[in-house]
Amino acid sequence: MANLQEIFDFYINTNPTDWKLRNASNLLIHACQALNVNSAEEIDEELLEELPEALDRFFKNSPQKAIHDKGMLAEMIGRFGPIENLKNVINRLLNDPDENLQQFTLQSLEYYAKVNFEAVLPYFERYGKSNNTLLKQVSAIMIARLSYLQALQEKIKQLLWHWAKEENKDYVGLVFKEIQRQAANSIDSPERKYRYLGMRDWMQQQFEYLR
Repeated sequence: MANLQEIFDFYINTNPTDWKLRNASNLLIHACQALNVNSAEEIDEELLEELPEALDRFFKNSPQKAIHDKGMLAEMIGRFGPIENLKNVINRLLNDPDENLQQFTLQSLEYYAKVNFEAVLPYFERYGKSNNTLLKQVSAIMIARLSYLQALQEKIKQLLWHWAKEENKDYVGLVFKEIQRQAANSIDSPERKYRYLGMRDWMQQQFEYLR
């Protein structure tokens, strides 16, 4: 079980910027007001699922403020991790009408994927086959960025093979293009550039259509 206060406490230990820390603190205040509770400790997983819509109602005359707070919620949960009872909250945010919030929510899971890739893998699997072109592209970008981590390279290679066998070649191609882009942009980190180039070369060796 997790409540909003616990998620906030975890988040502040991940060294967010002062600006983001202020935003997170404001979210706690707004969440209590929106849900009509006295403290963030009362906002358990059940109330957290209601929070996105509660923020929409609370900021009905200022929808951008609701989106801002929902984005902050996405980042906090993304760092805490998509544990079982928080998945519904994440899914609500991923299905929000605002595409920027959808994108930011998915990107927020990259932090947790670095330490628990398997927990985030279902989102890559989902959007790799999705007709949602935006989130498909975002998930490919995330896979590409994670591929420079040595601890994840073999897992990602196995996934790419799996996706290619499943005839999901367009998704593999998206990942390949993003790895090329990441390599080109890694001018300040020769080691990172080297690893991206290694993944690029491996993909070209394994998949003829990428040559």
